[in-house]
Amino acid sequence: MPEPPDAVLARAFALLDAVAAAAPEPLGPSELALATGLPKSTAFRLARQLVAIGALQPGKRGYRIGLRLYELGNRHYPSGVKEAVQPYMADLCRATGLTVQAGLLDGADVAFLDRHVPRGVGTARRRAEIRVPAHLSAAGKVLLSSLPARILDGLLPRDEFDVDDLAEELRRIRHDGFALEYGATDPTLGSLAVPLATSGSRVFESALELRGPREAIRPDELLSAARLAASTITRVAARARARPMRG
Repeated sequence: MPEPPDAVLARAFALLDAVAAAAPEPLGPSELALATGLPKSTAFRLARQLVAIGALQPGKRGYRIGLRLYELGNRHYPSGVKEAVQPYMADLCRATGLTVQAGLLDGADVAFLDRHVPRGVGTARRRAEIRVPAHLSAAGKVLLSSLPARILDGLLPRDEFDVDDLAEELRRIRHDGFALEYGATDPTLGSLAVPLATSGSRVFESALELRGPREAIRPDELLSAARLAASTITRVAARARARPMRG
């Protein structure tokens, strides 16, 4: 009996998530099966189908995200904006020795679309999740802190945490303008995040996060640099969006 379409799609997206999380390293069939929990034959079959439509790119050592997906993503996230902000994220990564990533709120999760990882960082840290529950990440908490209470109430799974504690933390983040997270998804890691504000909006569209060993996440040393980078990125991105499209 053939699989229902929704099951096939879910498995295909699980493969794409695993490959994206491993970037810039490729992921082979055995690693795909391990990362997704799929049988190796199923992972290999789906990977071949994704290669056929350009969603994955094959190589000697495994699969990478295909150009077609990048093209589709850039229609939503204009390449001019992405190109404009990349140097500033890379500079912050080099200056701090920490992973620098930009996150967007997607339902109750935060999705990291851009990531710069310091040289010398091991494969395990390079393969950090590209999507995590928003209330478990510094970037997610920054984004949640700007949402109206009525939206928050319908967004978050109340059975997973103390609602009053989270509400108080979000009020503090909104007042202070930054968020911290230590060990929520990995006991050895921590993160600091600041908003990437949009002019004229009280809701933060994205956040800039610095992530690394928890002992390295010290606000007194990182906050000024993070805020300066966020301010510059916001300004440069606004100019890039306003630039006429070349036809």
